Amino acid sequence: MKYSLTVILGFVGIGVLANPMPWSVDSFSYENGFQLRTEGMLDRIAEKDVMDRSKASSICPDTGLPVLTWALEGETIISPYSGRAYIQGNTGYFGPKERNDLGQISKFGGDPLKHSLMYATAKMLLNPDDPELKAFLGIPGNLRQQYHFAAVNWGRFWPLFHDEMGSDWNQAFMEAISDYSESGRPSDGYRQYPPLRNPHTLVGDPDEHLGGGGTENHKTMWRSTALLYAQLFPNDALISGHPTKQAQEQVEGLFSDYASKLFTIGNGEYDSSIYCPYSIKAFLNLHDFSPNPETKAMAKSVMDYYLATYGLKMFNGTMTGAQRRGYPNSHAWNDMDLHLWAWVGGSNSPASADQKTTSLHQITSSYRPNRIITDLIHKDVDLPFEAWINHPFYDMSGPDYHLEYYYQDREFSLGSVQLHDINNSGQQTTWVLALRGESGDTVTITGGQPRWIQRGGFSPYDQYVQHKNTLIYMMDQTAPNEYGNIPETLESHSQTLGHISYDRYSGRAGPLVELDVPDGNSSDQWSTFLENGIRYAGTFLWIPRKDVDIDSVSGERIILRIGKTRVIIIPIAGKASLHAPDTESWNLDTLPNSTKMLANDQLLILPGTPGGFVMEVIDAGDFDSNANVRNRLNLDQLDKDRVGWQLADGNTLSLQYQAQKLRPRAFIDGKSMIPEAWQGRGHVDSPYLKIKDGRFNITDGKSGYEANYNDPQNPVFKQLK
Repeated sequence: MKYSLTVILGFVGIGVLANPMPWSVDSFSYENGFQLRTEGMLDRIAEKDVMDRSKASSICPDTGLPVLTWALEGETIISPYSGRAYIQGNTGYFGPKERNDLGQISKFGGDPLKHSLMYATAKMLLNPDDPELKAFLGIPGNLRQQYHFAAVNWGRFWPLFHDEMGSDWNQAFMEAISDYSESGRPSDGYRQYPPLRNPHTLVGDPDEHLGGGGTENHKTMWRSTALLYAQLFPNDALISGHPTKQAQEQVEGLFSDYASKLFTIGNGEYDSSIYCPYSIKAFLNLHDFSPNPETKAMAKSVMDYYLATYGLKMFNGTMTGAQRRGYPNSHAWNDMDLHLWAWVGGSNSPASADQKTTSLHQITSSYRPNRIITDLIHKDVDLPFEAWINHPFYDMSGPDYHLEYYYQDREFSLGSVQLHDINNSGQQTTWVLALRGESGDTVTITGGQPRWIQRGGFSPYDQYVQHKNTLIYMMDQTAPNEYGNIPETLESHSQTLGHISYDRYSGRAGPLVELDVPDGNSSDQWSTFLENGIRYAGTFLWIPRKDVDIDSVSGERIILRIGKTRVIIIPIAGKASLHAPDTESWNLDTLPNSTKMLANDQLLILPGTPGGFVMEVIDAGDFDSNANVRNRLNLDQLDKDRVGWQLADGNTLSLQYQAQKLRPRAFIDGKSMIPEAWQGRGHVDSPYLKIKDGRFNITDGKSGYEANYNDPQNPVFKQLK
């Protein structure tokens, strides 16, 4: 039997109503477009190889050609080329590691089923009778792969195909689940980690946030799969040693707490363009396959939250604004952008869209974002608008740790976040400017002191403030060095310095220095410069090459022409140089990722400390025709650590650098802008989305609804006019 997407969607229960309520998945109005955009995706996923990643690799001694087998290290293998017997060496990161008493592979390395199981599920949908594929999925070492990325894939495969796999396979699968625990940290990226002090399980620890065991998306994948197993397995089955009823109650409690916090203080891994799709997979599984109406309602509540908060900051098909554990792209769409493109389309379609794929979970799910959420994603609303978003600490143990301000107009968006504490400072988008280029594609600009040499990451030397279309950024190397010795523990640090995070210290690169900027096209020189750039006493701005024209570059101002806008950058230290080396002859595959960026980005370097810039985005017509606009673009250096800027409305925005804090002081016309004042606004405050005290209010300016999510398993909806 060959499955079609129509059959799959029918299985998971998609429906059509004549006049659906605006919060219903049936109000989704892009179904025909979704089917067209995802046409052929299942086949493209199924074309990918399933087994090679898990096999042992070696080299034929006679021909020098590669050989892939199911051998363990030290076992004898026969060359398929010459017939010679030889001994298998190291099986590689992902290859077979152990056999059981029956000679079956009982353990693999790494985390190969993060991807391979998705490909296998797609192949099964097209040909569920494939005997080789069924044999592969019956290898005990594969059944034991329940690490979070593999688990969320099993959470889709098992409900779809356990009947097809037969009773013996099901018994073996449930036995693997019954005592599953993980003392290692398998990786899909060849990384070796030390053993865990406390083994992870599918069910998790009831006393830890989402059960513990990794980052937020890891935990949602593990716990959602455990909950499905508990709801779908026989009553006498075990989930990581827990009876199904106990496992279900424990995980339901963890998810109830998580969902309730979303609608009061927000989520820790907010708006992550990298990891949000993995959490979405987790809740798509629950939405599609849980037999429990309350679980399905909770899963829909969570996904509506993800897509509404993410969609608020979508611009021209691209995620913009601040992110925790994500990066702004300069030239390509990320996984989350592709998910939203598949659901609702957009004015900015990805290159080679006929070859793009989103997740198998999305294209085989009945969940759809409702009509109001899709309007928000598409920006079928009046612009411009401002938004104030208060994000919690990463483990969601307290509110208002990252205070975000966001502004979107028709041709650009600008967003930034004030940090109260830091977690994983390398995966943090602190500010980003996004604009619509001449071609219609999105252009993004970001940067700062180059602690991480990438389009993201927080540097402890950075401070900035934003008001609508204007950003003042300042860096000074004195801040992290005035404390003297680094505290040995976070606890002693917190006692003496309050809420300034330990990452403020661990993120330091030592005393900052001026570096010689290469003046040619040598990839070696640029690689060396960028490798040392983490200690650079100055500011890097990453500016895409495509769709950006440079009007002028000087120590007084840089003028960029991007579509219907002008971006004005005023260096605080009065120096600037733009670098766009010729990368045509570079072998990009051999270069560090930071150097590869120069193939798509040009690098604006602003030396000096204290230094930085003022950036203002102006409508091209206003700038080109209005002398008053052009003439007011003058920096006001109020003192060594304070910079002022005249806004278009005649007011003055100023930043006061605070050497012993993460955030600056900011003023408009001398009146303090205190980020703490945002806290009374709730989690999200904007004209189109408001989230506060468990209530979720969303509108497109024409219609909308309010949801009371104080009990996310039993939400109460009210339509708004």
